[in-house]
Amino acid sequence: MDTVLKPENEGLISVSLVPYSEHVNAGPMIFDQLNINQVHNWSHCVEIPDSEFNNARFDIDRSYDQMQHFQWNYYSIESGNQQNTLYDTVCPRNNYERILPFSQNATYIKSQINQFKPRAGTSIFLGMKWGVGMLQPNFRPIITSLSNSGSVDAAFANRPSALDDPETLKTVILMTDGQNDRSMRIPSWYYNSDSEIVHWSRYNLQYYLNRYVSYYYHNDFYYEKYNASQGDSLLSSICDAAKEARIVIWSIGFEVTDHGANVMRDCASSPSHFFRVEGVEIEDAFEAIARQINQLRLTQ
Repeated sequence: MDTVLKPENEGLISVSLVPYSEHVNAGPMIFDQLNINQVHNWSHCVEIPDSEFNNARFDIDRSYDQMQHFQWNYYSIESGNQQNTLYDTVCPRNNYERILPFSQNATYIKSQINQFKPRAGTSIFLGMKWGVGMLQPNFRPIITSLSNSGSVDAAFANRPSALDDPETLKTVILMTDGQNDRSMRIPSWYYNSDSEIVHWSRYNLQYYLNRYVSYYYHNDFYYEKYNASQGDSLLSSICDAAKEARIVIWSIGFEVTDHGANVMRDCASSPSHFFRVEGVEIEDAFEAIARQINQLRLTQ
């Protein structure tokens, strides 16, 4: 959130939603504003180099690779099965899974949240990188462009505010029901032609290997891009960078393990900014955070 504290703009709060699972769907609006090495049109995830997690900002001038489009987790079906086409790809591709940038439309925000569904994989560090990066001033040209096109409310054309603006409060509320997990990719030698890219958009990777490839060669077709330990380290880095940028971080661990709770507590601005909850307690956590944000707005 990027919240103006000026009395004349008391109600002006901008909220961005960054849904994440195994990856983050930037959506076509933001995706098209970045310098992407685009190789397909099926989804809009961006591969972020590990070095960028040491900085709260996105390197807007960098050329990013587009995330591959394939299924990994369901090895008994093909991607062409309509029941699973939209839900199982490593890069989320449903409209409601896209980033919603800088909105004050509470009805629309709630509508998107109400459509969320569980899906495979958890890459908390990627969700946090997007949430933090979108609060940095160098992201302003993208938001301004989206505002000029009518995709973002005109009130936010000059957002995000400067980091040292004393009348703006920048906050991130990070919630997870799991912990960082591993994530696979297809080696470039099996994903470097139009025919291969189309092929993997149609077949679940594990399904194809189990059916058509000798077991002895399975490992040649994928590699581990991230593991849980690496995810924890990248999350810690981006959380530290956010704190240095004076962003207030609340974190919520919903029915998490002790390990997941420790990782989320470490990310929060302080131990009191972390909530470990079960069941309906999650509603109390969000209400408590809302009260604290409102108190900060009124006292600063």
